[in-house]
Amino acid sequence: MNAMQLLKKAVGVETFWLGTASVFAGSAAAASHANFALFPMALCLLFSIFMQAANNLLHAHYDIKHNYIDDDKLKYFMEGKTDKSPQYVLSMLKEGVYTSLIFAATTGFALIIYGGLWMASIGVVITLVELLNFVGRRPLILSRWNPISSFLLFGPIGVIGTELAEIGDRINLVDLSWWNFYPGLVIGFIVGIMAMNTHIILGFTNLNHSEKEWAPKNDNGGRQRRIVASILFVTTITYSILAFALPHILLISEWEIFLPVPIVSLIMSLIQIGLLLKRGKERIAWKLSLANIMLIGIGAFAIFLSIGY
Repeated sequence: MNAMQLLKKAVGVETFWLGTASVFAGSAAAASHANFALFPMALCLLFSIFMQAANNLLHAHYDIKHNYIDDDKLKYFMEGKTDKSPQYVLSMLKEGVYTSLIFAATTGFALIIYGGLWMASIGVVITLVELLNFVGRRPLILSRWNPISSFLLFGPIGVIGTELAEIGDRINLVDLSWWNFYPGLVIGFIVGIMAMNTHIILGFTNLNHSEKEWAPKNDNGGRQRRIVASILFVTTITYSILAFALPHILLISEWEIFLPVPIVSLIMSLIQIGLLLKRGKERIAWKLSLANIMLIGIGAFAIFLSIGY
């Protein structure tokens, strides 16, 4: 398997959703001020896909290096072969990371050319968050606060970054006020909390399906499951309040147009929490959370594109 084949494996359908939802939400924020532009949106989509692929491969590299990964995931990256040593897999993953980052950097430079120095600053912030994730004696990836990186990258950073890219050089950014970024900030918090929920569900799912000796074999009567479900319930209520209040926060009179999306999203979130409480239903809950965040991203984009702000 070469680096390009590995990159193809890393860029799966499951990778596509979070970054895509963030870009659609950022395009919604741009459309709210009639600044939507298709070309930079396409660049942002490519950038998010390649960066997420690099992130997936970095996670796999870190897990294999520290013996956190299961054999089935190891076989996934090596097309089911068992005759390859972990060192060989690590070297291939490293090549895949470099390839993903080269593609991401190419689209990133195109975004900088289109959007100017503000886009470069967004790139610096993304790099800093990724360094916090993987570098150091106690990287964020090993911390219980790891989902915060998903909140930042797919929430405020991704949404406002996409909005800035679509504004481009059509408007002098110095002349922009806080109010111009208010929709992106609010939508970014909503999408960020949902991305964090997805991260929590995926982490809990992987932990409970792991065969490693350090993985929990006894859930103490479902205590861990209930704790995770309680956290998700609190975060779900938080983002739902923001979503229902969005028309009021942004002083939009057509509030009835907004209602169906947060109502459906809340129902989906409650269903996924219920699924998480049932043993063996964790992956269904995770996939439902991916569909939910796409609903919010595309729904906000469609609404703001149609009514403006």
